[in-house]
Amino acid sequence: MRAKKQTFNTFTDSDSPVNNYFNNKKRVVEAPKKESEQSLSAEMELIMKRKRSVILTIATHTGIKEADSWTKFNNWMLNSSVHKKTLNAYDYDELDDLTKQFQALKVNFENSAEKMGTKAWHHATGIPKPSTN
Repeated sequence: MRAKKQTFNTFTDSDSPVNNYFNNKKRVVEAPKKESEQSLSAEMELIMKRKRSVILTIATHTGIKEADSWTKFNNWMLNSSVHKKTLNAYDYDELDDLTKQFQALKVNFENSAEKMGTKAWHHATGIPKPSTN
């Protein structure tokens, strides 16, 4: 959530009328947030952080995200996620859709991991895939 921008005339009474006429551009200044808005945005940020954490946990468990690399995960997000954008670009409402997608992906992964020889089974057991030669 961004701060609302309010327009203020920043000229003083001591400015000459000529300067005021030529420089009569109103400057945009960010209004300070109220205390309640700040706490609300902090709470929203914590909730979004928890949702992202759930998504990253499932992605790591299923092999979409590797522990030491973001490349595979970011490519997957851009190509296969619900809204086709990176994780940090999702807003609050879209994170719910993404969480739903990852929960379904987790269920499919667990079902696949029970079948011997599948990609999910190899990932879950840690046994490397046999060579195709």
